[in-house]
Amino acid sequence: MVLPQETVDAILAHFDLPQSRSFTRLSGWANQNYLVQTQAGTEYVLKVLILQKQELLANDIAIQRQLAGVTQTPVYCVGPNGSVLFANGEIAAVISAKIEGVHARILSHAFAFEIGKALALFHTAVHTLPMPHQGWLNPLSAKRARLWESSEPVVRAAQRLINENTALLTEGLLPVGIIHGDLHEQNVLVASQAQPAVIAIMDFEEAEQNLLLLDVARTILSVCRSPQGTSLLAHNMEQLVQGYETGRAMTSLEREKLPIAIRYVIGVDVIWLVQNGFTAEAAEHLARAAALPAIGQ
Repeated sequence: MVLPQETVDAILAHFDLPQSRSFTRLSGWANQNYLVQTQAGTEYVLKVLILQKQELLANDIAIQRQLAGVTQTPVYCVGPNGSVLFANGEIAAVISAKIEGVHARILSHAFAFEIGKALALFHTAVHTLPMPHQGWLNPLSAKRARLWESSEPVVRAAQRLINENTALLTEGLLPVGIIHGDLHEQNVLVASQAQPAVIAIMDFEEAEQNLLLLDVARTILSVCRSPQGTSLLAHNMEQLVQGYETGRAMTSLEREKLPIAIRYVIGVDVIWLVQNGFTAEAAEHLARAAALPAIGQ
């Protein structure tokens, strides 16, 4: 469902912004996003909260502040009442000025290197969250996914991946910090398709305290996939890790357990995808687990 123009204009008015000239629905799974151009010619990104809880906006704001001066990130507009939230009982939304840049369309090894750098930047800059959160990579979420009753073969296969790999991730001392939880090509902006340097990071609703390695694995799963989507590209995976290590060196244990982390992430991702109706994407994820290449060899 696309928002009616009167609702878009009501949101703009709430933040003392000019009325809309045009607006376009953007891609997005967890929330609804719109690019809005006002009568004054300025552009904003309007986000309608669907799966993101309103109280977790406090985490978004905290991350925005910690990334300030380090990289660009959306900064929510503040209304006359001092709140970043528009809520009318039917929808809840935030709005921020559009950042100039584009989403990468080609998942090249150069882009993998750059998004690895961006992930390390996030891990080294963001240290605190005001609101505890359990994202889909959280062990408690994985436990619920493991116990979810379903006869779907894809779900059963995903649950086996979780069962086989969860315990292996708790062996040894893997570094913990604040993870993004959902870094992929739609949650960053690059300078241009020809210059895939990441200039902005966004969408922090899955941010939580967790193993940093799981964030590396989640990003590899998202941006190192083959054009067919059914396998991961070893060279791109290695480039992502090399880009990451320009900002934060991985431990030898993290390197050793990276394939385990990828399989764990595939398991929890598949169940989230099935539960939210993305069955084709879930099948692609499982295919990547079956054809997981080695890296660094």
